[in-house]
Amino acid sequence: MKNFLKKELEHYRSLPHKAHLLILSYNLRAVTSPILALFLNAYIWRMTSSVETAIIYNLGMFFSLPIGFCINGKLLKKLPITHTHLIGLFLAMLGTVSVIFFHNFGWLQLFAYGLISGMGGGIYWASRNYLTFQETNSTARNYFFSIASIANSVIKIFVSFLIGWIIAFADISGLYSPTSAYVSVTIFALIAIFFAGYILLGMKFDSPVIKDIWRLSISRKWISVRLANISIGILEGTNSLICTLLILYFLGKEGILGTIGAAVSLFSIILYYLYGRLAKQHHRGPVFLASLLISLALGILLFLGGNAPILIYVLLANLPIAFYELTIDTWQLDVMDKELSAHPSEKYALIVDNEVFLNTGRIIGLLLFLALAIGISDKFALKISPLLLASLQVIIFAAIWKKVNWNGN
Repeated sequence: MKNFLKKELEHYRSLPHKAHLLILSYNLRAVTSPILALFLNAYIWRMTSSVETAIIYNLGMFFSLPIGFCINGKLLKKLPITHTHLIGLFLAMLGTVSVIFFHNFGWLQLFAYGLISGMGGGIYWASRNYLTFQETNSTARNYFFSIASIANSVIKIFVSFLIGWIIAFADISGLYSPTSAYVSVTIFALIAIFFAGYILLGMKFDSPVIKDIWRLSISRKWISVRLANISIGILEGTNSLICTLLILYFLGKEGILGTIGAAVSLFSIILYYLYGRLAKQHHRGPVFLASLLISLALGILLFLGGNAPILIYVLLANLPIAFYELTIDTWQLDVMDKELSAHPSEKYALIVDNEVFLNTGRIIGLLLFLALAIGISDKFALKISPLLLASLQVIIFAAIWKKVNWNGN
């Protein structure tokens, strides 16, 4: 064990110092991830008991994410990238704070809060994606993404479990209200967000020289990247929301939600580590295909089964999504390397392009989910949406599979 840990530490130290800082910053932001997504959706559900209201907030967020990317492009002409990174973090939290503190749950208000969060998220992810691309190379990306994902999962284990039971204990004990618990964890998230941005301010990172924020001429390879992004977004945009609502609708309250979230993160760690240490470029395609088929199988199981299949679904549904990111992200960055060899000034435009088409898929998925909830029922929408979305995802990838070169060549 000692030799194993020593070897892993040496492997980690081989990463550049800037990559270490990025991982630390991403991990601090990961502390807030359950609050920004998992428990914010739970809070909206607690206050409204409506699937539609939670969907509306998420729709606002995904509509404005690409706008945030474009705004970031303008900001970077005047500010260092570490400053836009910090601005994005705080603006994304502002939408969450608005939901928790203002208690306005009309569709228009929730959509507006989502717009604020999404705009901040767009500024943050535009800066983060560029920094990741800038400070990693093709050979180190599998390891970098895996280490970041493992650390993210470890943090989620503790944060999800702790926050879930802090909120649940309010109902059990009566010593404080669930609302005051939500307020407290939101303040804690603000502190973590500050340090996530602050630790990068003292380090000099090269900011992008932005010529354009949109790429008009695209190659055939990049068409495949766009379609892949739409396909990923179709399921990824609804997955966390559906899992949260399934738990609250069928299985229990925030304590159960946090416990299941922690269990999922624990299981993820092993798979992330194995992928990062063992996977090579030629494994990306088979791993992605397996993840795609698992999503489809889980959708079938959820639609046909009762409470036990629901538990299985929420325990496993996030794993294919995670491996989509581990396989697709590295492939996309490798394709970007090839694209930029001919057009080096278009780096930021390609990052924006990625986000626009990923969010197009997310919006498609959420609109289908919303239509089913309004047109039929919340319960039916929760049970059938994952199967329909996974099927649509499979159809899109079947059409482009032969065009995708998983080695990025």
